[in-house]
Amino acid sequence: MIRLVITMLFLFGANYLQAESPRVVSLSPSLTELVCELGFKYCLVGRSSACDYPKEVLALPVVGDFGRPNLEAVLKIHPDVVLFTDLEKPGVLEKLNDMNIKAMTLSCEGWDALLQAARTIATALGDPARGESWAKSAQERRERLLHRVDTFYQVRKRPKVYVEIWGDPLTTAGKGSFVNELVTWAGGIPLGGELQASYAQVSHEWILRQIRM
Repeated sequence: MIRLVITMLFLFGANYLQAESPRVVSLSPSLTELVCELGFKYCLVGRSSACDYPKEVLALPVVGDFGRPNLEAVLKIHPDVVLFTDLEKPGVLEKLNDMNIKAMTLSCEGWDALLQAARTIATALGDPARGESWAKSAQERRERLLHRVDTFYQVRKRPKVYVEIWGDPLTTAGKGSFVNELVTWAGGIPLGGELQASYAQVSHEWILRQIRM
């Protein structure tokens, strides 16, 4: 009997473990990437139409658009956890939670928020240590990057960088956006660094003035 059990685990163990894993739907590209980066790709069972990276997630069924889930499609695949960064209709969270589906809105707009999102996801999927380990590793990588960039630009002029978030109307990243943080870490000076809005509409004339300053 013991030998039979061992043989069955050897033959079917991976599939059994995967079947027992939490079933996750992600309706945000950043959270989909984060789930995969944390090593929980095997938990994903659904995505939004905007989630296209890593390429393996393209095989997953689309159950809504970014921030706009199709509840019928979501419920059809029986998820345990549904992840959002934004929702057009916040009442969706209550509906999912009422059905014993853990629905969570997580921000990735900023470094600290990203690390906290990683910890929250890992905890929700039953492995909080994995989230802490990833956050620690990410923090160490960031520190190494900042040191290299600072060293490189000690004797060089930092370039001005315009980030176009949208073309019509022209929209760029402002002071509170994670995009601006990333540009700064990479050694650039973001043109929208002094704009108060996280994402601000600008004009062609404004862009040219900032470049010439």
